[in-house]
Amino acid sequence: MFNRLTTRLVASHLLVIAIAMTLLSFLLLSFVQSYFVQAMQQSLTLQARLTAQALMSSGTSANILQTALPPAQNALQQQTSQITVQVQNVSPNLSQLDNATIRLSAELDTRIRVVDARGIVQADSANAERGRDLSSDPTIAAALRGQEQARAQDDWIFVAVPLRRDARIVGAVHLGQPMRDVAAVLADLRVRLLISVGVSLVLSALVGLMLARAIAQPVRELTRAANHLARGDFDYPLNVNSSDELGELARAFRSMSRDLQRTLQARTDLVSNVSHELRTPLTAIKGLIETLRDGAVEDLN
Repeated sequence: MFNRLTTRLVASHLLVIAIAMTLLSFLLLSFVQSYFVQAMQQSLTLQARLTAQALMSSGTSANILQTALPPAQNALQQQTSQITVQVQNVSPNLSQLDNATIRLSAELDTRIRVVDARGIVQADSANAERGRDLSSDPTIAAALRGQEQARAQDDWIFVAVPLRRDARIVGAVHLGQPMRDVAAVLADLRVRLLISVGVSLVLSALVGLMLARAIAQPVRELTRAANHLARGDFDYPLNVNSSDELGELARAFRSMSRDLQRTLQARTDLVSNVSHELRTPLTAIKGLIETLRDGAVEDLN
């Protein structure tokens, strides 16, 4: 099947397109995933900063990490449908948020944990890890050293920011959020890309088939003309009039056919002329030989 020029042209055409679209899809998915992860990290970092600001400006920061954030002073209040952080007596640079409420929607499944300077969980929005030592967590360890840290692990994004009081780190706010939405978007994008690749390959196959036939048709015409020329048919019409390389080949073939026809005609004319010129002397020699054989030499003696 691959001995035909048309098949090889179509196959190579589709192979190049398939490789190009595979690489493009891989790069696109990588870019989209990186973009969403970075956007989620930035959003989660902003939430963590606002939460830390609310905690440290609520007037309870002096004992906030020693009293396990009691309800009367805890700026992090968990509700069934949302997590509410109430800001009281905020710092001057956030005076416009006086008596405001920062709401972290539970629809995002954001999990908030507050740890003290030793890395012990003092508050957990899921009420699952209170009192647990998380000082070995890389993000929390970095926050306790005064650095904001973000990382992705097991389809979750974690962000930790330090809690500072009078230039002293008294703890850290640790936020986590699953990447289910990102995974769903990437899965949907993969399906769309697969559909696009399939449609593109079908259209490319049709276009490639038309191009391959357009290229192979002049080659078939040249093949038939060569076969007729081999049988001595110099008048077979060669219908290739394109201006590309195949057209140049067809014109060269026509020129070769005319030259060959003139050469054969010249050879035929030469043989005819030589035969005509030699016919009279040969006839005379033949007559003389016959006369000699009939005894003309003995009569002369």
